[in-house]
Amino acid sequence: MILRIVWLFLALNLWGFCECKVISCGGFIKSFAKIDLTKIQVKLLTTEGNLKYETECNPNNGYFMIPIYNKGVYVFKIFAPHGWIFAPESIRIDVNGIDDVCTKGEDINFSLHGFTVSGKVKSGEEVGPSQFHLGLYSSNGTLVSETVTSAGGDYEFKAPPGEYIVSTVRSEECVERGSVPVQVIDTPVTVKEDIKISGHSVSITVNKEDGSAFANIDVSLTSDVQLQFNELPQHYTRPSITQKDGQWVYTIKTNSDGTTQICLPPGKYSAQPSYKKESVQFSFSPSQAPIVMKSEAQKISFRVSGFSTHGKVNVNKLPISGATILVNNSPRTESNEQGSYQLDEIKEGTYAITAKKKHYEFDTVTVELSSSNPVIPDITAKKYSAFYFF
Repeated sequence: MILRIVWLFLALNLWGFCECKVISCGGFIKSFAKIDLTKIQVKLLTTEGNLKYETECNPNNGYFMIPIYNKGVYVFKIFAPHGWIFAPESIRIDVNGIDDVCTKGEDINFSLHGFTVSGKVKSGEEVGPSQFHLGLYSSNGTLVSETVTSAGGDYEFKAPPGEYIVSTVRSEECVERGSVPVQVIDTPVTVKEDIKISGHSVSITVNKEDGSAFANIDVSLTSDVQLQFNELPQHYTRPSITQKDGQWVYTIKTNSDGTTQICLPPGKYSAQPSYKKESVQFSFSPSQAPIVMKSEAQKISFRVSGFSTHGKVNVNKLPISGATILVNNSPRTESNEQGSYQLDEIKEGTYAITAKKKHYEFDTVTVELSSSNPVIPDITAKKYSAFYFF
């Protein structure tokens, strides 16, 4: 009796097991090119990313089939070699046993869309910059896609078959090789010719003491090596080149907004602003700035810290030498044989300037000196002892 009950229990469970419905989910891996389908897998994942099942596709027609034992929401994802681009990469399906694509016997298809185009941007002999903008252009010049380089200058595009040009986009660098042609056929493409940068942008700003722009300032960059400026961005000015004390000096001028730019390859440099006009010379802070160029752009700023200016002391248009020059009642310097004197490290402001010498009495000149108005009117003797003068 007990044995019959056991057999009945096993039979009922077996019957229930056999009544379980397995749902088959299948489809095709489609490709425009002849690829090795044995390298592709389709995996069944939970929404949390846990693997439930994996399978390979038929190497002849690309068909795959995945059994579903329990209803639920699943993600079907294709895994292919790096550089093969499929669309879609994954499909989310609610397998409910009623109206989902698997239950209805519809195909789940993954189609090969294209391949990657990868390469490198190099700066001289160094690795290239990150966040460098590149574009993939069709043969007729249409921008297909855009990307930026990763650390080290590596880049990657995704593209369907066709002929393309990899080129720089919005470049602030001096580019030696700015574009390379590529052709995508039936495999990922590794671009053999590097995009080459001969220099990176150095932006220089020069301001007056009040913070306003200082235009037409010479900025000289000194280097131990001779540089070539073959290809410059459109708005860059080619520097003048001289040699001094065995070093190469590259000089550029600031624009109306007080800025200027130059491209420099990796190396060590020194930048120094200067301005001299009508015997007026300006000093800047810092007086010079060291530059260590790597594979990235840099910004440098200078500010006027003061200026030197000249004046004259005379009587009846004749020079007076040996006169002590007083600025705001403080002696600063003396006039020379030509009656000239120089005031250094003058800050912008209003000054009372006069002279002092035995047997003379001088006018006081009140003047507002600034980088845009640095000229001191002549100091004239209004009284003097005639016998001394003659």
